[in-house]
Amino acid sequence: MHATRFTGDRAPERATVAIGRSIRGQPRSALDHPYGSYGFQYRGMGGVVTSVWELWRWDKALRGNDVLGEASKAKFFEPGKNDYALGWLVRKNTSGRLVQSHGGGVRGFVCELRRYPEDDGCLFVLCNRDDVPVQSVASALQALLFGEPLPCKEPPQPLDPELARAVAGKYEDTNGAKLLIDVEGKVTRVQVHWSPPRGPVTRAVLGRSAQGGVVLYEWTAATEMEVDRRGTEPANGVSFLNRHFNRVRCGQYKLGRLTAPSVFLERT
Repeated sequence: MHATRFTGDRAPERATVAIGRSIRGQPRSALDHPYGSYGFQYRGMGGVVTSVWELWRWDKALRGNDVLGEASKAKFFEPGKNDYALGWLVRKNTSGRLVQSHGGGVRGFVCELRRYPEDDGCLFVLCNRDDVPVQSVASALQALLFGEPLPCKEPPQPLDPELARAVAGKYEDTNGAKLLIDVEGKVTRVQVHWSPPRGPVTRAVLGRSAQGGVVLYEWTAATEMEVDRRGTEPANGVSFLNRHFNRVRCGQYKLGRLTAPSVFLERT
């Protein structure tokens, strides 16, 4: 693992160091400390800077006995309280497959690591944006990897055309976050610019709930959206994830047409 480092270390020669984008501060290099203080705890908690290929090498080392012997590995992956072993969740999933996993995040970066010891497999999802639902991404990739049903109940149903036109437009909340809703055929696309002009951007698609309401869809999750509207008039505002966005009249800002793929990134 020649390219793996800790926060505070110098970058390996000729290495490209990722820049993390955060909803909780300015962008930062992966080798910069996320919170400003280099303690020894960041040697083992949130301080490893690596790549998927380096993690693959570590996975291969764990499968052999060069790093840990069989007795040590048995202890390493022995489930304790709430299925937690020494740094890993160890449990069988709904398909009966043994999974050793752990995820986490620090400012600007999130990850999800999964090992499948009985299948000689591993799955690593690394992202340099901390508003990405990596567990949902990993679950979808896991389903594709093993030919299992995708972890979603049903695909989004398009909004009624009249309702889609009513919610289309530009909105803003009291924190300055900007919301754009655009209709293109049967697809109602969304962008949320949380900290414009250079902050993180959430891309989403709107669909219809079983009760006829409006839902924001993200990979395997769905979030209800409340629409503030009188009669058949255009919506005055929308609310979701405990944030309320008021409609902005034309000409107050411009962030461009919504052309990116539509996935909604869940925020808590």
